[in-house]
Amino acid sequence: MDNDCAESQAAMSEAEPIIRMRGVHKRFGPLTVLNGLDLDFRPHETTVLLGPSGTGKSVTLKHIVGLLQPDAGEVYFHDQRVDQLKERELVPLRKRIGFLFQMGAMFDSMTVGENVEFPLVEHTNLNRRQRADKVDRLLKMVGLGKTQDKMPNDMSGGQRKRAALARAIALEPEVMLYDEPTTGLDPIRSDVINELILALTKQLGMTSIVVTHDMNSANKIADRMVLLYDGQVAADSDPCTFRNSKSELVQRFIRGQADQQDIELIRMGFEEGQAPNIESAGEAINTPAPRRRKTDRDEPSASPQTQAPPPPVADLQAEPTGPDPTELDSEDTDDDTPSVFHED
Repeated sequence: MDNDCAESQAAMSEAEPIIRMRGVHKRFGPLTVLNGLDLDFRPHETTVLLGPSGTGKSVTLKHIVGLLQPDAGEVYFHDQRVDQLKERELVPLRKRIGFLFQMGAMFDSMTVGENVEFPLVEHTNLNRRQRADKVDRLLKMVGLGKTQDKMPNDMSGGQRKRAALARAIALEPEVMLYDEPTTGLDPIRSDVINELILALTKQLGMTSIVVTHDMNSANKIADRMVLLYDGQVAADSDPCTFRNSKSELVQRFIRGQADQQDIELIRMGFEEGQAPNIESAGEAINTPAPRRRKTDRDEPSASPQTQAPPPPVADLQAEPTGPDPTELDSEDTDDDTPSVFHED
């Protein structure tokens, strides 16, 4: 196995980590989601976080950008203690970290172009023409050229996710976080997202952290696979070593076999006449609706009354309205090839 996995092992970075989590604990009421989590993320590497629902994968991402604070433990971005930063101090950090939420979280009252332009208006000094040019380039990169004037509700789930990805990379972040990027998409659209993640990591030099349940996706994009279980790291290796692991827990996850504890919870729930909730509260955190954008798109206002949420990550927190953006792309007729695949 060592020889077979040599190439996979070589892809793992040996650089100093840029994100470090030390002894992180997080509870939601009586439920422990993270239980002393120790985890590092290294530059220019794609790490896939795997594990059953409720093991804290999405909660881990939200600790990295300060959307959640640990009950105990430390979170570092480079040498900066994220968990000790105040909200205004998180703004510059969040400009360096892009976040693609599971639902895409597009602002349905804005066109696709306005959605992608939003962080450029709020956080750069680019003029109208410069912003328009960059929006055009970003949308072409994700295969959505000439969609600037579309409304999000007129797009398929796959298109919405690609548009949300274009917005997430608008400020050229150092790190990209992806929360279930292929959930609800058919295999073809899922593969488009996978190719985009690979291309962005390679061509833009990003560090990528991807939460997914999709082993096909994980096998395609991962330099490293981390399995979370009971709020801790249960396995951490290159993909080849992970797939060949002798760990019963790893193999059970790969096969999609239910945990005996979950089976027992379900059995007990039916005996009591109710379906048990075995999902983590931390995997479905409600977030506030977005404030409306400023009307003066050329000169960002300093007025706090009109200032939209400052951090780019916060821009993406809103729960989207309208149709479920994770529906299958049965009518996704957009056939633009993402140009990032062809750029030098």
